[in-house]
Amino acid sequence: MKQRILTLLTASLMLIAVLLGLGSCGLFGGDPVKLEAPELTLAGNVASWEAQEGAKGYEIDINEKLLSRGADVTSVVLNDGETVKVRAIGDGRKYLTSEWSNAVTFDASACSVHIDTDDNGKCDGCSVTVVAIIDFYVMNDLHGKFCDTDGQPGVDELASYLKGRENIDDNVVVLSSGDMWQGTAESGLTYGQIMTEWMN
Repeated sequence: MKQRILTLLTASLMLIAVLLGLGSCGLFGGDPVKLEAPELTLAGNVASWEAQEGAKGYEIDINEKLLSRGADVTSVVLNDGETVKVRAIGDGRKYLTSEWSNAVTFDASACSVHIDTDDNGKCDGCSVTVVAIIDFYVMNDLHGKFCDTDGQPGVDELASYLKGRENIDDNVVVLSSGDMWQGTAESGLTYGQIMTEWMN
């Protein structure tokens, strides 16, 4: 009988020791820890946050549309006018889900100068597509018409017009589609040199 009581007492003590050990590991008992709310930062149109230890993933709210992502996702790309907030998702036992983070909104108009240093077609600051407007002016069939006549302007008036456009916009391209030299005495006597120098 003593032997039986001693065995039962030893088994009970061992069970208590195991339960205390498991409890200290957080498998049961003890209060779960609430994860900290991520703090969002905005760089251009990319909202990011630091990874939260214990988070099994993140819930992302973009304009009240919820997305769930894994623990390895710590940033999101926003479009103009989108607002985002994030919370860290806990496992429900050892870690509880955090409160929502601060909200950040991407405003493309806040990026006043769009610079594309990596030539990917998007602004480095806000990822807006960078577009250059180019004015093309095409002329043809001048036929050596260097001087003005009553019915037709010469190259001096055309040059004045094009230089005026360059003063308004740097992105001006002038193209010639041919028939530039033959047709007038000025061009013929200089073998087209007068027209070539004007075009250059």
